[in-house]
Amino acid sequence: MCIGLIFVSAYNYLTAMLRALGDSKSPLYFLIVSAIINVCLDIIFVYFFKLGIKGAALATIISQFIAAASCAVYAYKVNPYFRLEKKDIVFVPGLAYKVIHLGVPMSLQFALIAISSMAVQRIVNSYGTAVVAAFTATNRIEQLIHQPYATLGASIATFCGQNYGAGRFTIPILITQYIGMGEMGIWLSTGIVWVLSGFTAWLRLISQRNVSFSVVKNA
Repeated sequence: MCIGLIFVSAYNYLTAMLRALGDSKSPLYFLIVSAIINVCLDIIFVYFFKLGIKGAALATIISQFIAAASCAVYAYKVNPYFRLEKKDIVFVPGLAYKVIHLGVPMSLQFALIAISSMAVQRIVNSYGTAVVAAFTATNRIEQLIHQPYATLGASIATFCGQNYGAGRFTIPILITQYIGMGEMGIWLSTGIVWVLSGFTAWLRLISQRNVSFSVVKNA
């Protein structure tokens, strides 16, 4: 899985560039094909070849490589922006500083999240397979609930970035740039997500209590 991270990084880099250039459908198609290949290879490696966890990891790496490679070939053939020449490879110190200045805090943030998730998973694994299965299922439900917010945020960021770069001032750009809601809008959206996440978590807790009470009562 760690070996496959380079393919994930390449895919994310290429798709981000494609979206920035106005093509948001092609990355989705490559991701759908990669997901289907991953599922098929999981069945082949785990069920037929009996490779277990190694087979699942191998299937993921292969599907990620296919997604990154196909996206790179498509971007090179369709978009001239990806056809780099020797004169285009130039080191710009100011741009490198901006990238590092933004990238290092984001990398630390994602690293801390990953480390904390591993710590939580290690504690959950100590309770047995039933708890692990329940924890995984609730995580999938939580991801499903949060997915609209993450997708909406990514789409708005891409939409605003494209229009801002092209000099087209849409309503979101007018609000953030001219009305002064830039930083306030970020804090407001964060608060809304926290409130909605807490509310959905509370509903899930109530529903689980009712289910547990009914199971105990029937027993």
